[in-house]
Amino acid sequence: MVFSLIGVSMPIFWLGLVLMIIFSLNLGWLPLSGRLSYNISLETVTRIYVLDSVITGNWPAFKDALRHLVMPAVTLSTIPMAIIARITRSSMLEVLRQDYIRTARAKGSGGNHAGGRHLRVDQHAGGHSLCLGQPRIKVS
Repeated sequence: MVFSLIGVSMPIFWLGLVLMIIFSLNLGWLPLSGRLSYNISLETVTRIYVLDSVITGNWPAFKDALRHLVMPAVTLSTIPMAIIARITRSSMLEVLRQDYIRTARAKGSGGNHAGGRHLRVDQHAGGHSLCLGQPRIKVS
């Protein structure tokens, strides 16, 4: 719950800067900027570096292009993931308050196991409809 609250409330540009400081400057795991490292050469066909590296069979460029995509993808996905996590949690708590879950617990089904399959099916109904309703952004 704490992480979803942080994911919703933290500005995306600030999260990006914090991730850049941690994973690029301090740990050195990910590249700081750009789409491809300066020492990697790639013949461009579509100007989409991941696709171009697969088409040309340049696997070091493919790996490098994916490393450059990790941080922006994680940064931009935090807000939708946090929203989905909060709605899934509230849906799960709502289902846990249903009569058939209380009945299953009263009959001796253990704690978090009450409802079993029914809880999972019912709980996921809200989450899937939310995922389908997320707005799409067209990047040109």
